[in-house]
Amino acid sequence: MVMKGYTMAQVRRELSELVGRVAYGGERITIQRRNKALAVIVPVADAELLERLEDEIDIREADKALKEKDRAIDWAAAEKYLVRTKKRKGRK
Repeated sequence: MVMKGYTMAQVRRELSELVGRVAYGGERITIQRRNKALAVIVPVADAELLERLEDEIDIREADKALKEKDRAIDWAAAEKYLVRTKKRKGRK
């Protein structure tokens, strides 16, 4: 699927229409400034899929780390990392 690019000015003027096209038409919209992509508006299903994929990668990396011998995992440090990561992702 080709993502169509829009300038910030276009997005400001057409936001309602663009959100409708994303939500109901499944389009992906790239927001650009000076011909450089800044952000993408995607359907919720796409964002949820991305989150699941990131979670699967995290689990695989954790499993790999746990299988490594002579590598202890400091629980306090891991807990702090998880809290910071969830805050960055906007999760509680």
